[in-house]
Amino acid sequence: MFDRSGVCYSEEIDIHGRAVDFVRIILGVSSPDCAAVGFDTSIYWSNDCRWLNIRDDDSQVKVYKIVDNQGKPCFNRDHHKILGRGTHCWRVLDENGNDLLVKDQWSTNNLELEKEILECTKGLAGVSQMIAFRSGLSTAHLRGIKDGNNLPSKKYLFQNRSMIRTAYRYAGKPLIMFDTREEVLFALRDAIAGSCVI
Repeated sequence: MFDRSGVCYSEEIDIHGRAVDFVRIILGVSSPDCAAVGFDTSIYWSNDCRWLNIRDDDSQVKVYKIVDNQGKPCFNRDHHKILGRGTHCWRVLDENGNDLLVKDQWSTNNLELEKEILECTKGLAGVSQMIAFRSGLSTAHLRGIKDGNNLPSKKYLFQNRSMIRTAYRYAGKPLIMFDTREEVLFALRDAIAGSCVI
C-alpha cells in the first residue's frame, strides 16, 4: 500500500497455509466501496458536475461545485509522486455563486498549521481570506498506528502526515499568468504586506 508517507507492506503470507487471509486481501482491494479501497469520497461527480465538500469546525458540511478545467484541480504539486504533500487546489463556487479556492494537502505533523498563519492575516487587504479549515485523517491512523508522533525510529522510517483541506476567498489567477508588469508588482506588494503581519 502506498500513502503520502511512503510504502507500507505486510509480513510475508503463505497463501497455502493462510488462504483465508489471502482471499480477504484480494476481496478488500477488489471492493466496489470506493472508501474501503482508499478513494476520497468527499470529491465526487453528480449531474455531470464535480463536487467537493468540507466539514468545518462546527461539523457543518459545506458542498462546493468545482468549476473550470473539466473538474480537475487548477493546481497540482508533485502530482506524479506518491511521497510528499500532494497539494491540489480546486476553484469552486459556493451556494451563493461566490468564487472560492479549496486547497488539499498532506502536511507533516511537526510543521505549524497554515490555519494559525492565516488567522494572523485575517482582514488584511491583499491577502486571501480563509473561509473554512479542516484537518482529517493521518497516515498513521490509516496504517493502524495509535500514536503517529511517537514512533520507534528504527522500526518506522516515515513522517506522519495529516490531510488538511482549506477553503479561501478566490484571489484571482495564478501569478505566472500575469498580463501586465503592474499585476506582478501589486501581487508582490500584497505578499510582502502579508508577511510583515506574521
